[in-house]
Amino acid sequence: MAKERNREDTEDRAKPYRDARWHKMTPKFGAVQDIDHLEYTIVDNEVVPIAVLELTLGELNKNKNEYPINYLNAITKRFKTEIQGKFITSLARQLNVNAFIILFNRDVSTLAVYNLSKDKGWKHYTWSEYQRFLKNLYSHVLEEKKTLQSS
Repeated sequence: MAKERNREDTEDRAKPYRDARWHKMTPKFGAVQDIDHLEYTIVDNEVVPIAVLELTLGELNKNKNEYPINYLNAITKRFKTEIQGKFITSLARQLNVNAFIILFNRDVSTLAVYNLSKDKGWKHYTWSEYQRFLKNLYSHVLEEKKTLQSS
């Protein structure tokens, strides 16, 4: 559970470390990248990764209640050309799962999902449709794990 759910204040308690790591590290080495969400479950007391998610707040086209195609293309291009996309797809490969970009509006009623690992998307969902997408994702990964274990 996120700290904001456990605490009254809204202080970003990791900021001092992130700032020091970014600005004070000498000599500079390595790299640091945050991961927005790692979907996982526990099976037989073991952690089973489900997907790596990059979350992006978006603005809907007010006339059509959808995300403008040029906006979707810009997000896709950014993740395909910048290190963040390379990082999350590499991490997903190592975990044997897919990396997804999840675009959502402020009330999370309209979502768009892009499978960055397979370079496929954008699929549009309502909140209830997105819940089914996640449930199916869990079912698929867990079924695949079961199949591999029985081989």
